[in-house]
Amino acid sequence: MKNTFFKKNIAAGFLLLFVFFLTSGGLYSCSDDNTKEEPPVVVVEDNWVSLDKSTESILTDDEIILTPSFSSKEVSKRNFVWTSSAPTVASVTKNADNTVTIKGLSPGKTTIKVSCSKDKEVRAYCEVTVTAAPDRTIRILAIGNSFSQDAVEQYLYELAKEEDIPVVVANMYIGGCSLEKHLANANANSAAYEYRKIQNTGKSNRSNVALSEALADENWDYISLQQVSGYSGIYDSYQESLPALVEYVKQHATNPDMKLMLHQTWAYAQNSGHADFPKYDKDQTKMYEAIVDAANRAATLVGIDIVIPSGTAIQNARTSYIGDNFTRDGYHLETTYGRYTAACTWFEKIFGKNVVGNAYSPDGVHKTKIEIAQNAAHAAITQPNAVTILENYKNPPVDTEVMKTPIYIDFGSSMSGTPWNNVTSHSVSATGTVLIDADGDYTKFTVRVSKAFSSVYGGVGTEPTAAVNMGFEVPKAVFADGLMISDANAGEVQISNLDPTLKYNLTVIGLRWNSGVTRSTDYKISGKDSQSYSLAVGIKDDATLIKDKYISANAVAPDASGNISIEVSRSADNPHQAIISAVRISVAQ
Repeated sequence: MKNTFFKKNIAAGFLLLFVFFLTSGGLYSCSDDNTKEEPPVVVVEDNWVSLDKSTESILTDDEIILTPSFSSKEVSKRNFVWTSSAPTVASVTKNADNTVTIKGLSPGKTTIKVSCSKDKEVRAYCEVTVTAAPDRTIRILAIGNSFSQDAVEQYLYELAKEEDIPVVVANMYIGGCSLEKHLANANANSAAYEYRKIQNTGKSNRSNVALSEALADENWDYISLQQVSGYSGIYDSYQESLPALVEYVKQHATNPDMKLMLHQTWAYAQNSGHADFPKYDKDQTKMYEAIVDAANRAATLVGIDIVIPSGTAIQNARTSYIGDNFTRDGYHLETTYGRYTAACTWFEKIFGKNVVGNAYSPDGVHKTKIEIAQNAAHAAITQPNAVTILENYKNPPVDTEVMKTPIYIDFGSSMSGTPWNNVTSHSVSATGTVLIDADGDYTKFTVRVSKAFSSVYGGVGTEPTAAVNMGFEVPKAVFADGLMISDANAGEVQISNLDPTLKYNLTVIGLRWNSGVTRSTDYKISGKDSQSYSLAVGIKDDATLIKDKYISANAVAPDASGNISIEVSRSADNPHQAIISAVRISVAQ
């Protein structure tokens, strides 16, 4: 029913009767008491305003549109004022087309009033009731280890946020934790975990938390379990501990509709040195197939509702031109497109939304790698128990056959954005990472670790934050980390597919902040010929020295196969570590 108010006018009695007849069909006048639905009717002139709704119910955070109607164009041009009698219950926002948006803020009732400032008797009301919206937050808890850290702690929250899905993501973390150890911790109520939680207020970490505490902390909608990676393809290892652990989780979970999940982990890189790889004859395909079989059988054993096929997604992605470069150390995922692939798999499996086309992606990752990750995950959800070859991504989208602009390569765990390429693994890679130039174009050039380093160095965290000019701008994410050698061996990186008829200029950066010793590092740059350099990479606390921590090798000719290698080792007087942080390469003019 429209709620309409008229300007008062004393007139003949028959007109009053006539107006009363009209108002019985949907037009009402207003008394000064705006709480009454049908105030006394008064004879009017033809000046009025009405609303398309007289009552409405909405939820908190929801919105409705109120549309006024006017007796004439002249009336519509008057200045009308909109108010909410309880502005903490609902807000009023006037739109350009004379409509207003009413947004529910908190449970309660309010009267939305529109009145003419020139003649306050020309007014109308809508009674709005706001009720609390049901909590739509999806709560996900992983009980795992570093593999659940790789899968859920970085990008799952952001993927959900991009689709306006409110979510809480948490991980009960112990590095290398097996199902057997999880069960022992549960039975002893051991406060042995780091409880990592991501929600709209940010990420929090709490140490010394017991499983019972985390299970009671939220009404979890989804709880996942996983076996430690080395045993993830051995079914017998699930039989020993998973049934009792599942019963413990069910007893302590507070949401009766909670769904249990099993995280299907991924096979190691083919060149992985993990101590458990021999269990699978150091065969990636054999390990992958064993993981799929064991996870499915284990899920059937205990009535698991959902299996998250992260292992299949990673195996799918390995069929692309990125190849076997999805781990940073042979078993933990590469920190951008690697982790993103696993997160995309969790997202689509839990929320039932096709992840292909989701607008969220990690900073600095080329759009084609994002497409590979999303398509690999989607294919895994569609076909979780077998590898899908990504035919559209078997070859890199090479935009340039020549090095038109410099190429920048960052080594280490801290990810740097465009124009830097990131190498996050210290292990030998059989296939190279395709490089992007400073214009963001894919090239035919690749880089790979050709001799293993001791470790990936992530920096100490106290490095100066300002970028440094080394002839080009070098951000902290580049100079603060690197690949490290801590023994008598030498690590090596190789840049390939260069033109043997050209020569190249290289800048090699090496820096170890907060070091009380020089940590001299030797660099041997080899192509057609070899050149050797030494650099004192250690800096105690003098930020002005950062700009000098590089060596320049100019006019380097590749070997006949188009390769230039950079070997990194400790100088004779360095008993500590050697490091390489970054490389810039360009065509010598």
